[in-house]
Order: sequence, then C-alpha cells, then structure tokens
Amino acid sequence: MMTNKALIKMIGITKNFPGVVANHNVDFDLYPSEIHSILGENGAGKTTLMKILAGMHQPEMPEQLSSATGPSKFTRLRIR
Repeated sequence: MMTNKALIKMIGITKNFPGVVANHNVDFDLYPSEIHSILGENGAGKTTLMKILAGMHQPEMPEQLSSATGPSKFTRLRIR
C-alpha cells in the first residue's frame, strides 16, 4: 500500500557560513520507494544539504526539518 506522506520533508533550507551561502531556500521531500540523486557543481551545497539531513549541521531555522515519525525523531539520521 502506497502512502503519499513524506518520510522526510526539508522546506526552505538555508545554511550560511562566514562569507558564504551554502544553501538558500532549498526544498527536498522523500517519499517511500523513491531514489534521489543530488547533482551540482563543486561548491553548490550538496554536501552541506546532506550534512543537514544527517544532523551534522543545523540549518538557520531548524524547524524546517520534519520526518514521518515526528520532529523529535529526526535528530542524527545515519546515512551510509
């Protein structure tokens, strides 16, 4: 049975480092059975976005992240 509820939802993700905007207003949804590829030039913010997803970096507004199991369960997803 397919569900149309996102497992992971990232809305308007923005991450700034001193002198650099790594991600600006990025949206990303992951639904069951989906496979995604993140593509971009060097320095485009791909790694930063995945580190935010993994909990290694915090976005400027942490409430922009949610998961199907609730925001409290979102911390430190392990990506291997």
